[in-house]
Amino acid sequence: MNAAPRGVPRQPQKQNPSPRQAGVLLPPLAERRRRRQGDRGGGIFPIYIPPLRDRGNDIILLADHFVLKYSKELNKPVKRITTADSSQEQGTMPKPARALYALAKMIKTVNADILALEEVENRGFLEEFCTAYLDGMGYRNIVLIESNNSYRDGRGIDVALLARVPIISATTHQYREFAVTNGGLTRFHRDILQVRARPQGFPDVHLFVVHAPSRGGGQQRSEPLRLAEANAGVAIMTEQFAGKTDAWVVVLGDFNDEPKNASLGVYESNPGVPLRCVPAADARGKPYTWMKDGSPYPPACFDNILLSRPAGAQLKGKGRIWNEAGADDASDHRPVSVDLSAPAR
Repeated sequence: MNAAPRGVPRQPQKQNPSPRQAGVLLPPLAERRRRRQGDRGGGIFPIYIPPLRDRGNDIILLADHFVLKYSKELNKPVKRITTADSSQEQGTMPKPARALYALAKMIKTVNADILALEEVENRGFLEEFCTAYLDGMGYRNIVLIESNNSYRDGRGIDVALLARVPIISATTHQYREFAVTNGGLTRFHRDILQVRARPQGFPDVHLFVVHAPSRGGGQQRSEPLRLAEANAGVAIMTEQFAGKTDAWVVVLGDFNDEPKNASLGVYESNPGVPLRCVPAADARGKPYTWMKDGSPYPPACFDNILLSRPAGAQLKGKGRIWNEAGADDASDHRPVSVDLSAPAR
């Protein structure tokens, strides 16, 4: 069995620096202008049209149109690629098809039995992505619960999980309140999504998918939030698994901190459910999961997998970071995975 975080990131909206200009004759306005100018000619009004590559919903609409058109002509039933407004309803534009293909290619390359995803638009979009791009991968279980960030500012930026293995239950902790280290109460910015999986030949695996607050606004402002969420996550695990020395607990996702930082130390120093952050590297021995061309920030290892002792005892080798060719087209984060063997009976 293997598990890997990262997945379907949001597509930031881009400003087009040089929109195309088209001259369009508007008859009613032209008619009024002719009356004013003594019928000396029509009115030409400039309309700025962004390139199609920057109009994600238009691409999907066109694709849907031609899919349905040729489906009728060839008498072959074909599903629509997507409902073009599913992402727009969340206030964001869908990723370009090229990025979705690159993301699907990475997911197929990693080929994880359990896949944790970050920054997913919504469940409808994820289901459509699986149908259109991951057909045949066997991810029959899709777990996504709309999280706090979706309600707060209308952005789809949820955590989710895909699995080939049976899923027993899924729980959200988004309503839990806890203290921030610098005072006051807060809730998880996204969620800690708790999923109980039952792979064949394994004990039940308790997965916690995290997406900690970003470093935006500086470390002094953001670190207390990540520490508070880490302490709240540890409290949840302690309540459920303290004293259960055989529990398979896996915490994985985007921590927006590296293994050397304090928030991951909170997880690793938890006496109730001791966890270990799995060291990981890519094929060149580099430990970075986040890197972005043109960014002023250096590469970092923000995406991590932590295992409880029973799960860690079945770890085969080290974690792997998938910094393969084309990975940067899929996301500015790289997938990281671990392989776990079934315990002897």
